[in-house]
Amino acid sequence: MRTVSFSNAQVQDVLNKEFVCCSTNTLGDRSAGASLAHAPKDPPGPCGRGAGRQNIQVVFLTPEGQVFHVVSGYLDSDALLDEITFAHEIWMEVNEAESGAKDVVKNKHQQRLDSLGYTDREIRGVGTPNFELRLKGLSPADLGFEFPKLPGLELPGGTPLPFGEDLSRLRTLKDHHYAMHHPLIPYRQFDQKVSELVGEGVSFFGSHSALNGIPEGFNQQMRRFNPSGEKK
Repeated sequence: MRTVSFSNAQVQDVLNKEFVCCSTNTLGDRSAGASLAHAPKDPPGPCGRGAGRQNIQVVFLTPEGQVFHVVSGYLDSDALLDEITFAHEIWMEVNEAESGAKDVVKNKHQQRLDSLGYTDREIRGVGTPNFELRLKGLSPADLGFEFPKLPGLELPGGTPLPFGEDLSRLRTLKDHHYAMHHPLIPYRQFDQKVSELVGEGVSFFGSHSALNGIPEGFNQQMRRFNPSGEKK
């Protein structure tokens, strides 16, 4: 994201004008994921939204350090710009609210999910039985591959989603649910228990370029992981 998404001119422009930015290195953090090895000269490869959710979270805070929006995992520059724009909208309303700021945050996230096509059942948090399971551990979306259409969430009209998009859609839903259920949570509390957002398993970030398109390269990288997705 540093070399692609955050390097986008439009992203940089709005961040420089509307936000005060900082970053925290999660290397060594017990909650952090892992990354497939790649050389700095490797070109960026395609990657699914939400990949490496434990590697990176983009957190939007009030000046008092309260979280009003958070996005976990990879975002391309267009998706990142959308989230930044949405976060700015929330902040403008929160800043103008004389009271009920938490309700503002909840309502904005609920409205956003509705505009993205999520059902009332999904917005209320009534997921499929394996909803949480599919958000934990080693996610196929982390690999950036396209998957065949498999049973899972459906778009309005009953159109099934490809598996990778299904997981990305679930990740988006989880991010908004977190903000709805923890409106204006102090960042220190968020940081102490980020597993509520990204799960307890160890995810990793990878893309086609990291794998070099060679199955054996993938096998070599994955020898660091066991089937449960936990790092050896």
